[in-house]
Amino acid sequence: MKQATPEQIERVRHIRKLMATVWLTAMGCFFASMMIPYLFDLHLSPFWGRLRSCGIAGGGLGLVIFSIAFWRCPVCKSPFTRQSGDKYCEKCDTKYDA
Repeated sequence: MKQATPEQIERVRHIRKLMATVWLTAMGCFFASMMIPYLFDLHLSPFWGRLRSCGIAGGGLGLVIFSIAFWRCPVCKSPFTRQSGDKYCEKCDTKYDA
């Protein structure tokens, strides 16, 4: 297994931080969109209810597509697997754990 360069390791760390930020922000927005109408006892019309549902579904789909497209090895551009996480790439045998 070969060791990645410091620039590649820094790139993987940046990707990890960005992914955590994006996912936490998305989960916070989802939680807020569910709790605000409940806490303020708001009753949405059917149009706004459908619009919110489509927004949540579209946002979730966009989040998954973003994760698949962005969570990749900087050397061979193959996606990281769940087993390897961001410690190593199974395809090109590059180790990113410093």
